[in-house]
Amino acid sequence: MSKNSGYLATVRVPGIGLVLVGGILGRLTYGIIPFATVLAFSAAHGFAAAGLASAGFMAGNALLAPVRGRIVDRRGPRTLFYMAGIHLLAVLGTAVLIPTVLWVAAVVLLAAAGATIPPIGPALRTSWSRLAPNKDILRQVHALDSVVEELTFVVAPLLTVALVAATSSRWTIFLGAVLLVPAVAAIVRFGRIDRADEQRPASAPGTTSAEADRRPLMLRPQGQGIVIPIITLGTVGGGLAILLPALAERAGSITAAGYAFAAYSLGGAVAGLIYGRLRWDASLRVKYTIVTACFAIGVALLIPAASIVLTMIAVFLAGGALTPIFIVAYLLVDERIEQNRLTEANSWLSSGYNIGSASGSALCGLLVSATTPAVVATIYTAVACLGILGSLRVPRHQPDKAPSAALETAA
Repeated sequence: MSKNSGYLATVRVPGIGLVLVGGILGRLTYGIIPFATVLAFSAAHGFAAAGLASAGFMAGNALLAPVRGRIVDRRGPRTLFYMAGIHLLAVLGTAVLIPTVLWVAAVVLLAAAGATIPPIGPALRTSWSRLAPNKDILRQVHALDSVVEELTFVVAPLLTVALVAATSSRWTIFLGAVLLVPAVAAIVRFGRIDRADEQRPASAPGTTSAEADRRPLMLRPQGQGIVIPIITLGTVGGGLAILLPALAERAGSITAAGYAFAAYSLGGAVAGLIYGRLRWDASLRVKYTIVTACFAIGVALLIPAASIVLTMIAVFLAGGALTPIFIVAYLLVDERIEQNRLTEANSWLSSGYNIGSASGSALCGLLVSATTPAVVATIYTAVACLGILGSLRVPRHQPDKAPSAALETAA
């Protein structure tokens, strides 16, 4: 297979197309449940209950994502089925209890559902490391997967509306969860995520295998260097959810923020497809620092933005760095983290972004109320710059590692 093979050839690599379909189904679950939760709880008990239920689900998901990832790494991919089963039971109980006086119990069950939802995204990224025959294909499949993920979350709200119209909002939550079954089946059957032992690279120099297994990833320089930029990315992204409407309101029309959000996502999708085909001779560490710096520059352009047009240009440029940052982070995980901890490491990326996003939204709400949008944009530019410093925590020299079997194949 040529190194210059395009996205169509990438999808034709054995296993990749089927796993990608499984990923689409699994991510639809992540898009349907939060929206349907708000609809169901707000209709039955008001928006306060809806906010509480939504927060419980997201917190359970984000805070325990690395734990679930580590369980999959240690116990094997079939644990994804067990997680899916527990998750489905919790969601079923939620759907039954929502309209009753025991709605608080439904909130608790939904939080449990969030805590046990299978780590679809991290498992997918581990699959790409196993299935890609060379590094060029690996880069392209990460790019394609990232763009497909963006589009999936565009489709999910529309599908939710259709399911609510056909059934009800509370049963839509359950129907969304059911999509995990074929998703998990595709990943377990075709994703090869149970092959860590045959491909496991050596640990970093000076670190024994046992020590590497015991040390938490976030206490290791490479773990910090990979995850910190993603946390700052999530923090800024969460802040933009509040800042962009504030900028649009100052420009005369708060609804125009929708165009800015679209520009942000469009920038990420376009840049992701371009980056996937880009031949750039530099180390992943250098690339990570550069694309993180580009994101900070895009955010900085929001400081003088005085019109919705200038705002859209700024967020398009910032969004243009969004997907490449994730792609390089995924590749760094494959390059710097032991093969038997890939799902855990990828879970840290998802969890870091989600926690950062929640924190960024809350902080921005307070800042917008207390000062001007320009000052808020300045503060979030500083946060984005922390991501640049974080990327420098990645060790300059790559650990000596035996190449994984998947990446030894000649292009």
